[in-house]
Amino acid sequence: GENRAKSKPLRAANGVKRGSNAGWTWLRILLEFAERAVIVSIPNILAVPATSLDAGFSLSEHPRDHQEMHIHGSVRFRITDPLAAAGSLPFDVDPKTGRPTTQGRQLLEARVIANVQSHCRPIVQEMAFEHALRAGAELVEALESRLKGDPELELLGLTVEGIHLLELSPSPELRKALEAEYRESLNKRADDAIYGRRFSAPS
Repeated sequence: GENRAKSKPLRAANGVKRGSNAGWTWLRILLEFAERAVIVSIPNILAVPATSLDAGFSLSEHPRDHQEMHIHGSVRFRITDPLAAAGSLPFDVDPKTGRPTTQGRQLLEARVIANVQSHCRPIVQEMAFEHALRAGAELVEALESRLKGDPELELLGLTVEGIHLLELSPSPELRKALEAEYRESLNKRADDAIYGRRFSAPS
């Protein structure tokens, strides 16, 4: 009869009428959102070196008498805090190939070498030039002491294991001048020895 309550149409759980195209629209939106959420939530794959690393360096410094000298060597270091290193520098790798997609190791070596130079400079500037050329062991000891307590390297999760010096040498121009001076000194000593023998020889 007319007084009978009209039955209300059934609704789906999401509030959309059954059979309505709006329900499929909502479903597609939810699926697309879920796909995007899954992609965003996948963490990056990182590969932080676990072995000792070596970085070569070539520095140009000036002792206290302002003569230029060159310092060639290498620094050995290890990442002791991988989380700190990964948080400071990029170590991402391609999950399909396993190859690095960033220059994390190169950036790491550059940071270490920059710290080597920043500590080396004040040490050399306190030395006389001739002493600096012969002070390899002294320079290594001072550098290792400073680098092992460097707070910047600690923040990067690094520990310096050692410094190896290959060469301490003057600049090419100064080397030529020193070689010429040395040859003159040798010639003078040879001449003095000849004159000395002549004067000491019995007449």
